[in-house]
Amino acid sequence: MFEVYAQVQAECARPVYVVRHREHRKGARWRTVATVPTRREALALVNGPGDWHIGETELTDSTTEGAEC
Repeated sequence: MFEVYAQVQAECARPVYVVRHREHRKGARWRTVATVPTRREALALVNGPGDWHIGETELTDSTTEGAEC
């Protein structure tokens, strides 16, 4: 049963995006730091100051308009 679950999970796997909100000379922006296959790998990439987001959808400036950062 575990093999079937692992196979389904591998077939349906979506990338995990690691995004950081940081200051930039043109203004503050959301920047994609990395795209990794698992959430555990994403947590390993989070370091340093700033607002971080880990999710299955990539954040861009158009998707975060009006959001409180």
